[in-house]
Formats: sequence, structure tokens, C-alpha cells
Amino acid sequence: MNRLLSSLILGILCCFTGLVFYAFLTQNFLPPQRATFFDDFPNYYFAGKRFMEGIPVYGPLEQDVSHTLGLQGYKAYASDPPFTVLALTPVVLLSYLVSWWCFIALSVVLFFFAITLWLDEYNFSPTARMLLISMSYLSQPFLFLLKKNHFESILLLLFVCGLRAYKRKSIVMSSVYWGLAAGLKLFPTVWFIALPNRSLTKRLFFGCSILLLSLLIGWVFLGTRNVSEFFSVTLPLSPIWQGTIGNYSIISLCTAIGITQWGYPMLILAGLAVLLRWRNAHTRVDIAALSASALLLAPLCWLNYFILLLPACIDAVYQYSMLRTQKTLLHVIMLVLTLFYPPSIELASPIASVLCSFIPLYILAYFAFRLEPLAENQSHSLSKPNLSQ
Repeated sequence: MNRLLSSLILGILCCFTGLVFYAFLTQNFLPPQRATFFDDFPNYYFAGKRFMEGIPVYGPLEQDVSHTLGLQGYKAYASDPPFTVLALTPVVLLSYLVSWWCFIALSVVLFFFAITLWLDEYNFSPTARMLLISMSYLSQPFLFLLKKNHFESILLLLFVCGLRAYKRKSIVMSSVYWGLAAGLKLFPTVWFIALPNRSLTKRLFFGCSILLLSLLIGWVFLGTRNVSEFFSVTLPLSPIWQGTIGNYSIISLCTAIGITQWGYPMLILAGLAVLLRWRNAHTRVDIAALSASALLLAPLCWLNYFILLLPACIDAVYQYSMLRTQKTLLHVIMLVLTLFYPPSIELASPIASVLCSFIPLYILAYFAFRLEPLAENQSHSLSKPNLSQ
């Protein structure tokens, strides 16, 4: 009877997830012409195309989009590090629309692989696993990632592989995975810096070595001009995206409420607080704090980056199933709220709308800054063996 009930629940979950996912796809991606404009995939495709043609990678893409897709007014531009441009260049081997759909499929597959790989660390029942997988696919960050057709599923996979390696005390491999992630997006550098003091020197050496190697590879293939333009022109343009919907950075909040000049000082103070928090953490590593710290300190923290909170949410659910305490329940509620929070809140007062819209940022700060006594249950410490054993 229990097996029949579990099979029924699994079937209902699969059908529900499939129906919601299908509704999302038809609403956002059909007809295909809608997808060619209302996402950021042109940044990857045309940056790679420029690289293959031997012309400068960085700069406005409006003419490229207009000439190839017949669409006017595209304002975004290639903004990823040279190593990322190089890594994503194979997308130009196919026509734009075919490449676009293949990239969507790749994101879905890598996302599934990352989530199931992390679920293998826990002793969940098949029904619970399916529920958590469904929740992950229906979360706001992943749907936003698909709508924008971004590549952060790769970051999630590297994050999970690094966590698994760190849990098995393989400092070198965890640093390699996270160094690769930092080479793709820069802000994951926090993963091999903001950790307890154990093996700090080794983490920094291998993590920074991989990061520098990725920068060197980008420089060798893209050339000095492109690398120079990325650091001197493209990165300084990032403030134009502060205060926009879907950007949850500290700087974005300060911009949205009209105190732009406080953005970077607040970000620096947050960085110092995070380093102080990890310095006092000894050998205990909190998964939620690790992912939240990186997101909190990112100058641009887009909603799709929040898929990096999914391992922490899965861990929190496991902790609640084991401990059944009010604190673990609170952590589950906070993380689930962050993953399913609407991108914007419209209230009568503009300031109130902004403050309510940035609730996910406050939750990030809570997890990044909180300190817990070492005497508490530490079964989610990354220094311990596989949780399912």
C-alpha cells in the first residue's frame, strides 16, 4: 500500500511539474521570435561569433542582432570574462535558433545532473527526491535562468562538485572546481576564500592558480585588446544595471532607494563582515552561509544566480527532517521563500515596493553573517563524511 501511494505521489509530481514547465515554455518561448530578443543569449552567441571572425568581442551588439535576427533596439552587450567567451564559443557552430534551443536543453540537463548529484549526499526517499527535484525546476531562479537563457547551470554543477570534494577532504579538487567557476563568473572566488582557516593557504594557492590560469587562457586566445577592454570598459559599465528588476546586489538596493554613493562602501563592509564571520567559524562550514556569502558580495547579483542556494535548501530540508527544531524549520522557510519570491513587488509607496522587493537580499545577509555555537548539531558540516552514510 505504501509503495502504491508513493508511486501515485511520484506520478502526480511528475505530471504537475511537466504541466507547469510546459506552460512556462509556451508562454515565454513560443513563437521562437520572442526568444531571440527577450533574453541575453545574443551576448554569448555574437561574442563567440566576433571571436571566430577575429574582431573585437566587447561592445554594443545592436548591429549584430539587427543584421542576423532582424530585431532592433538590443541594448545588452557581451559582459562575461574572456575565459567564459572562449568556453561558450562552440554555440556559434550552429544557427542561432538551433543553438538557442540546444543551450536551453543543456541547461536543463546540467541542472538535473547537479541537483541529483547533490541529493545523492543525503538519505532521501524516492518521493522526497522527486519533490525536491520538482521544487528545484519550478523555482524562480531556474525559470528566470531559462527565460534569459543563461549558463549558470554550469556554475551550479561546479559548486556541487566542489562541495562534494570538500566534504571528502579533497581541498585541491574543491579549489580546482571553484577556481574554474571563478574564471567563468569572478564572484565564486568567495567560495575558496570565505571558509574556515583550515587549509586556507592550500585553498588560496590552488583556487587562485586556476583563476589566474583561466585569465591567462582568455588572454592567449582573445588577445590583449579584448582582455583590456573587458577590465577597462565592460566592467565599469556594470553600474547601468544597478537598481533594475532581478538584480539583488547591495549596490542595486542602494541605487534603488536613492543612496547610490553608499553602494560600494556597504559592499566593502559586507565583505569584511563575511571574512570576520568565517575567521570565527573554526572548522565548521555552513552550506547556506557559503553560497549566500558569494551572492551577497557579487556587485551584480541576478535572480538566476540564486540557483546556487538550492544545495543549501536541500541541506536545510534534510536538517529539519533529522532535528525537527524551530530553527531548522525557519531556515527551510526562509530559503524556500527566497527561491519562490516574485521578482518585484508593487505597492503604493515606491520605497516600500523597493524594500519589499529586496527581501531575498536580507535573507542572504542573515545566512552570510549568522554565527552559531559549535556545540550545536554539526551534521551539515562540510568537514564530515557523506551524509547518507
